[in-house]
Amino acid sequence: MGIIASLAPEDVTGQKDLLANHVEILTKIRAYSIAVTQTEIHTILNPPPSWFNTLNTNLGEARKHAEMWTNVLEPAITSTIPQAIIDIGNRFDVGTDSMLKVLDETHDNPTSEQIETIQKDFNWILKHIDEQAKNISELQGQFTEFQVNAGIDLTNLTTGNNSIQAAQLDDQRIINDLTADIAEQNAEIAKDNAVILASGLAGGIGLFVGVAVVGLGAVSAGPGAPVAMVIGAFIIVGSIAEMATVISIYAGRLADAQNKLNSDTAELDEEQKQLASLTVMNTSITKLVDLNKDMAQSLVDIADWWAMMKTKLTSVKKDLDEAAEAIHSGDPKKVKPDWEEFEMDIKVAKKDWADFASFARGMQTTVTTIQNQVIDVKNPKAA
Repeated sequence: MGIIASLAPEDVTGQKDLLANHVEILTKIRAYSIAVTQTEIHTILNPPPSWFNTLNTNLGEARKHAEMWTNVLEPAITSTIPQAIIDIGNRFDVGTDSMLKVLDETHDNPTSEQIETIQKDFNWILKHIDEQAKNISELQGQFTEFQVNAGIDLTNLTTGNNSIQAAQLDDQRIINDLTADIAEQNAEIAKDNAVILASGLAGGIGLFVGVAVVGLGAVSAGPGAPVAMVIGAFIIVGSIAEMATVISIYAGRLADAQNKLNSDTAELDEEQKQLASLTVMNTSITKLVDLNKDMAQSLVDIADWWAMMKTKLTSVKKDLDEAAEAIHSGDPKKVKPDWEEFEMDIKVAKKDWADFASFARGMQTTVTTIQNQVIDVKNPKAA
């Protein structure tokens, strides 16, 4: 046998990069999940547009799935990865301290009892590796369900007559109509103001005045009503009495136009908000589905690493079992392991695991710090 297999973690540098990438993906998924949970749509139309109820229902389902990420799945992932590395680092530190103490006492010639103690300490470490590999496998199953649901949400929200895109087109049409109507009301207000101003001035200077507005047209409230006529660039009013009546008529038209303008402006503001919400929703659910692919691959890579470490440390167990068997048998032909080499490997592995655990602890701090700084975009002051 000679050399016992190494206990050192495999490719620590590469695994640090993998873990950092995992945390980055996790925080991005969190951001887009929160965006989905906080997206709401409303309608100013009564009855609502044909797409509204179905789209709102589909959005409600997407919100439930996003809340599952923020409330259940992400905490589970964070408590397993990178916590698993932190835990194995702590367990490795305690277990190998005991192993090194025994090896230091053996002087490269351990007894059966001493090897049995080393085996127990090592199996305690290996048991944790096996447990974490199972936990990660379970997480993959939970995440797969979330990934499938998010994909269904994307399909429901972005295809068909009740999609986000259909709603955006409808909202944009309403915005265009409101914008045109607002322009029309502004023109009406400008015209009415000009007539009122010109009519008022006309009363003081012989009942006609030149104004900088052409094409105001004529207004008449019926048979015998006063008439304000535009001739060229001038407004003509028949008398002071008629002038007052004309002013009151245009003042009424001005008030109506102003009220319509206020109403249109309020509706435009609501439609623009809804269009913005739809845009945010579309971006968030699309990004979420894309990031889920990255997270799925990240979990596969992490699970593969744990499986590799389980295989590697199982080889160590096999070597220790063979060493114990060789001593029990008393057969001088069986090659004894190099216990000094094994002791040196443990010391190196101990440092590597401690370094990896320290890095994992930093990554976990990053995640929890971001979690604690999340702002409710609907109520920023509450955060």
